[in-house]
Amino acid sequence: RHAGTHLLARIDQLVARSESEKGMLELEIEPGEIETELQSCLSRVRPLTEARGIHLEADAIENAEVEADRDRLQQVLEILLVNAIKHSREGSVVRIGSTSIDQARQRIEIQGTGDDIADEALALLMKPSPAMASGSTDSEGEADAIGLVLAKRLIEAMNSQLHSETVPGGGTLFRIEMPLA
Repeated sequence: RHAGTHLLARIDQLVARSESEKGMLELEIEPGEIETELQSCLSRVRPLTEARGIHLEADAIENAEVEADRDRLQQVLEILLVNAIKHSREGSVVRIGSTSIDQARQRIEIQGTGDDIADEALALLMKPSPAMASGSTDSEGEADAIGLVLAKRLIEAMNSQLHSETVPGGGTLFRIEMPLA
């Protein structure tokens, strides 16, 4: 069942990427509670963390209503969580948290504890490559890169921002900034 769910998620990513490239991506932007979306995603990725011996820590999830397409936001959160889990060392921790930035924006952070990725290489992951444009994904790394590019496009389509940075000795940190409802 997990493999089928994973395959369906990959197909959804490809369909969404195709829709976004053709300008056909339709979003239903509405207020939604960030805690509800995060808890839903955490429950879906928990089997992956258990299989890899990775601990999920929900740090200070400050609940707020954000303006987003709920399905697409969950897709982005799942892409980022799965990426953090896959690239974290066995027995390590993946952290997720949510705090307000100011009266207009909310921040969600996801940090894996895998090997450090140089900031330059991380920036390249967030941009489509010629191989991605042709649809050929013959390696897991390219599939991860497609997911990250899709996550960035979906977040931007929701009038939000996705940033990433390498945390020396601490893996990669993904930061989403979204408008409050």
